[in-house]
Amino acid sequence: MIPRKARKVFNGVLFDVYQWDQRMFDRSYAVFERLRRLPTVQIFATRKNKVLLLKEMQPGFNALRISMPGGKVERGEDPLQAAKRELLEETGFSSKDWGLVKAYASGRHKIEWPVYLYSARNCVKTADPHPDPGERIDIEWVSLKRFLDGFTENANDMMMDMLHAKYDKKKRIDLARKIFCNP
Repeated sequence: MIPRKARKVFNGVLFDVYQWDQRMFDRSYAVFERLRRLPTVQIFATRKNKVLLLKEMQPGFNALRISMPGGKVERGEDPLQAAKRELLEETGFSSKDWGLVKAYASGRHKIEWPVYLYSARNCVKTADPHPDPGERIDIEWVSLKRFLDGFTENANDMMMDMLHAKYDKKKRIDLARKIFCNP
């Protein structure tokens, strides 16, 4: 957690840098530093008991990534607004039935990074996709089992939930209820 006494020393595109003087155990002081990342959203887009899987390439990644629709929350933007915008931009799909599945305090040790995981149920095609210039995205509607089998995102809090759902029937049913039905 970034303390109140911290001062922002850098305003970045994705990360802001904060520093403060921290008293050490020997009563000396040292400069401590943490990053705050803009929040991100990820979306379980569903229709007819299928989940939308993205196969995407981005500059800086040398391999095809299997992922979900999502992206950063712009400064001043509400996370749900960001989720709706990202789903439409990346896939051309929209939904009138949204729910928050989970909010994560992602990041480790020196980075604060809020992540919001939404469910967009009963998605319909309403536009052509308009991904960012640095995104090449193909979409595929798959079963929840196939989705869990193919999900290869970096290990993080959400990945752990995915792995639990893959191997624990009760957790899989709970996840399916959250993303396919109104809770």
